[in-house]
Amino acid sequence: MSDILGELRRQLSEDAVLDPVTLRQRARNYWDSTALQARALVRPTSTEELSRVMSVLLRTRTNRGGARRANRSL
Repeated sequence: MSDILGELRRQLSEDAVLDPVTLRQRARNYWDSTALQARALVRPTSTEELSRVMSVLLRTRTNRGGARRANRSL
């Protein structure tokens, strides 16, 4: 996972990829103050950055949280 985070940080900026330690300092949402638990949170700022993120995820066969899979073979 750290290899993927490193790759994402190289493709984006350092502050565009939040790691688990940083995420635990954030609330899940407005109504639930429980600490957010995730392996990473990626915040692309353009469609170009989003395209780079998706390329990394597809190349490394990383699950994309919240993605609806029309093709189960991914």
